[in-house]
Amino acid sequence: MSPPDLNGVSGKKGYGGFWEYKQVNLPLGYSGGIILCADLVGYDDWFSDYECTHHFRDVLELRFEDGIVKSSIDHSETMEEIRGFTDLSFHEQNELVADYFSLYTNKWINYYKL
Repeated sequence: MSPPDLNGVSGKKGYGGFWEYKQVNLPLGYSGGIILCADLVGYDDWFSDYECTHHFRDVLELRFEDGIVKSSIDHSETMEEIRGFTDLSFHEQNELVADYFSLYTNKWINYYKL
């Protein structure tokens, strides 16, 4: 069973069984935040299907109000600094990460290349 079309665009089965819609061009009344990450870096044993924000080179936090970006914070340099704290445990690094995001709740990120 397929989900309904959005603005005339059909969904396609994507990674992990999720449905993807591309170029829907529908305004969204979303208020809240999103953390965007790109380019995994670090030790090979870090990489899996779910990564933490400090495992990425580029990390950007966006805040929306009624679908409009109200603020943007680039956390890339901070995440690089946290990766450099090799004397800290995985848990301690995650606690540092949480301190830098206004919306971060210590959750994992579902990462895949587009």
